[in-house]
Amino acid sequence: MMKTILRLTCLVIIGTTWIRADEPPVAVVPSLPASVYFLSEPREGGKPGVTYFSTISRGPMTATPVFSSREAADSYRATLAPAQARKLNPVVLPKSFMDGCLKHGDNLLLDPTSEAQGGTPLLSESPPGKTAKDNEELQRLFEEDQSDRMPADGKAIDWQIVGPRDLARESRIKELYRGAQLKTGADYFHAAMVLQHGRSPEDYLLCHELCVVAIGKGEENAKWLAAASEDRFLMSIERPQRFGTQSRADGPGASMRLYQVGEGVTDELRSELNVPPLAPAEAKETKTDQGSNALKKSP
Repeated sequence: MMKTILRLTCLVIIGTTWIRADEPPVAVVPSLPASVYFLSEPREGGKPGVTYFSTISRGPMTATPVFSSREAADSYRATLAPAQARKLNPVVLPKSFMDGCLKHGDNLLLDPTSEAQGGTPLLSESPPGKTAKDNEELQRLFEEDQSDRMPADGKAIDWQIVGPRDLARESRIKELYRGAQLKTGADYFHAAMVLQHGRSPEDYLLCHELCVVAIGKGEENAKWLAAASEDRFLMSIERPQRFGTQSRADGPGASMRLYQVGEGVTDELRSELNVPPLAPAEAKETKTDQGSNALKKSP
């Protein structure tokens, strides 16, 4: 069924091309020939010489057919209902015009074969109204990672059990990452959290990079983890941390202490990444040290 004007109206005026767009640009797929054909339907009330492009519904998405030749356009029109086909005429357009439409987010199909089944999508973006779903396996791995760190009844973590689980989760996360299975901000955050509990500087660095992508996709939870993963990476290579999120023991049986914090990060920047100010953490360390010394001096 023919619908109204494209969600982004494209006007062709002889000798000049105008494109009006209300959405940010998307990637262009430079696979069109030098000129292509549209099936156009003139509309009443339009200005002389102006062609308004119509759309054809194709299942859950709306697509505008594009044809690489006049013959392909005529063949497609022959598959339409007679009343519909009579209203449509192939209009040749330069590739530059189609590139402009692609830049502004139109979903284009090259040489569709029927009204119900189109040809090759020219954009890889999700169709309008459709968004990627969070990966359920990544969600489960994240929940298991967190659950292992919060034993029931306040019990201590049994690392002989949790350690092998961590290794298995980290291995699976990397498989999903290499297989391009991370799509949403939550996916990147869930994968990053598991890698934060990895074993190597490379794990922490990848964790940080995944957090950057997650933040870019609007995942607020990834902000603190971006700072913490940078700190953990620096700690793992024996460099001072920057945000003050990491503590470690000085030796076997020793209590956890705030790891050395270098200069360069302000509390304002910490706040932007949901990290508390540094002074309270340092004050807590000082108080703990004083308490320990007093305890040692007592009879």
